[in-house]
Amino acid sequence: MNRLYSTINQRYKLIEIVGEGGMNTVYKAEDLVSGDLVAIKILKPEFQEDEEVIRRFHLESEAIQKLDHENIVKVLDIGQENDDHFIVMELLKPHTLKDVIAKNDKYFNNDDIIEMSLQMLYGMKKAHDNGIVHRDIKPQNILIDEYGTLKVSDFGIARVVTKNTMTNNRDAIGSVHYASPEQSRGSVVDERSDIYSFGIVLYEISTGRLPFDGDSAISIAIKHTRSDFVDPTQLNLNLNPSIESIIRKCVQKEPSQRFQNVDEIINLFEELKEHPDEDFGEEHKELLIIPTETINMNSIAPYLDGDREAKNRVSVEEKPHKFNIVPMIITVAGAIAIGILVLALLFFTPNREVETIKPIEIPNLTGKNFTEASNLMSSKKLNLQKTDSIYDDEVPVNCIISQIPRANAKVKEGSTIKVVVSLGKQEVEMPDVTGLQFREAKVKLDNLNIKFETKEENDEEAEIGIITEQSPKEGEIVTSKDTVTLTMSLGPEPETHIMPNLIGTHLDSANMLLDEKNLIIGMTDYEYSDEIEENYICSQSISPNIQVKDNTVVNIVVSLGKKPPEEEDENGENGENGENGENNGNSENGENGENNGDNNENNGGNENNNGENNGNSENGGNSENNGNSENNGNSNNNETDPNQNENNGNNNENNGNSGNGENGNETEEPPVEEDPVTEIGD
Repeated sequence: MNRLYSTINQRYKLIEIVGEGGMNTVYKAEDLVSGDLVAIKILKPEFQEDEEVIRRFHLESEAIQKLDHENIVKVLDIGQENDDHFIVMELLKPHTLKDVIAKNDKYFNNDDIIEMSLQMLYGMKKAHDNGIVHRDIKPQNILIDEYGTLKVSDFGIARVVTKNTMTNNRDAIGSVHYASPEQSRGSVVDERSDIYSFGIVLYEISTGRLPFDGDSAISIAIKHTRSDFVDPTQLNLNLNPSIESIIRKCVQKEPSQRFQNVDEIINLFEELKEHPDEDFGEEHKELLIIPTETINMNSIAPYLDGDREAKNRVSVEEKPHKFNIVPMIITVAGAIAIGILVLALLFFTPNREVETIKPIEIPNLTGKNFTEASNLMSSKKLNLQKTDSIYDDEVPVNCIISQIPRANAKVKEGSTIKVVVSLGKQEVEMPDVTGLQFREAKVKLDNLNIKFETKEENDEEAEIGIITEQSPKEGEIVTSKDTVTLTMSLGPEPETHIMPNLIGTHLDSANMLLDEKNLIIGMTDYEYSDEIEENYICSQSISPNIQVKDNTVVNIVVSLGKKPPEEEDENGENGENGENGENNGNSENGENGENNGDNNENNGGNENNNGENNGNSENGGNSENNGNSENNGNSNNNETDPNQNENNGNNNENNGNSGNGENGNETEEPPVEEDPVTEIGD
């Protein structure tokens, strides 16, 4: 169904299709309220009656709408109109990390790998901190804007898509290259599943190839759960070995052996950023140690074979063995002896009371000084552990912000209570970030836990992406409550041009004209026209003489010429060259349509004898005869007096089937029958 130029929710006008996935179609659209161009993702018709899909679509869409972060594609609106369920997002060029990897004809250097990884991880961290797992991290879902910023897209939708990821369609294979083993098994996924997928993407960035490939989704999934891959440093000899170590830990088969959160990976990459070509020191290598765990890979094979009943069993090889009763007798006798000893201690020890352990109720520690809380826990024979220290505007320095387990929970003696302690209000001196690229300024402020917002302005001197102004200024005190404002350059103001009138202009000429003005031809449609010649422009989407900026896109409609008639009938009444066609050149035996001689034969049924016709050409309809030609209608007149049929004046135009009476003094034009036109594409 063609939905182009239709309007969704009386606000979003669909302009063109920019992408399509298994569950949705993505359109470029105009927001009729703001005038901005946006991307709108619409759920496909086949899912419009699936209540579970729709429910999860909206729940997760509402969740990701709250993820306002530079490295996440921004969701602007969510809604429903009739059966259409849609998400409106910021419009980015269809340029993905997968495209960058495919076009790169050499290995990325360590600096680029680290920078791209950090941007992806920042986006993932924002989602994970808000309780959202992406479930489909892959280069195709990492978009890149005009400033080179990576943005994670398609949050949440992958959770629904996973119902179909093991089918043998192209989309499924695209995802299974990056899916974790637990996703392939249909098990519960969490943040560590995203970390696995990130590790696969990191491998691809580092080597230019995927670690696991195959002919089907099943074969690829099996490799993810059983196979090892070629060391990245064997393919990219300049790759920092520490990056390979990060990849190794990310893609462990068992979630418990991977990094447990993205913060651990971010810390490592930020350390590497200082010395991108140097291996980690011993203090960081400890974070890359993979916990030892024995994994029986045969136990997960039934999941890959689609045998759901096999989830509750493990295939083992049964081997015949001999039954030996002696060990069993010894075991039973030992158990009986131990039982008798326990009973004797209980019943024959004088004045012995059986003690019962009473649980201890945890008090509310929030707001208490950490030292006081520690003494209180010691008196209750409990342990207190500080797991983190963060800035807080409300809780004083060294006081407890939160605790696990919660207050009033009951635990046994010796249990450990974990708490987060306040660093108090954050007060730091504002650094100078003017003159830096936006990404550099962001890292600098993030490291100081300074919140900021960005506004964009054109600047005649500063390059795109350079920070030109900041508020507050360098050296002023900033607290955790404050938000710093950065002004980022959009480069010089785009030049403006007057939109030319393209109507009646040949397509090639229009292209050259628009190129000269730095304007762009967008969508090009074609239609028949009785007035405009073939390959000439009939209409344009932006009216002429309107002032527009550089790189403005104008859509055009190009003429296909006149609609083709049906085939001529046996008598050729409509002329060889079509009804009312004027033969202007390329005629038979004559130049430029001028006929200079006798015996001009008109295929509209007129045979002209004694006429002064210029050449022995065949003319269909509207033949132009220079001189006093004699026309005899649709009959052969060989004896007619030329004076009776003399048409006065030169350049007399005869229109096809003209009929002249016997005396040639009266000329009648018979009614022209309209021929049915065959539509192209029928």
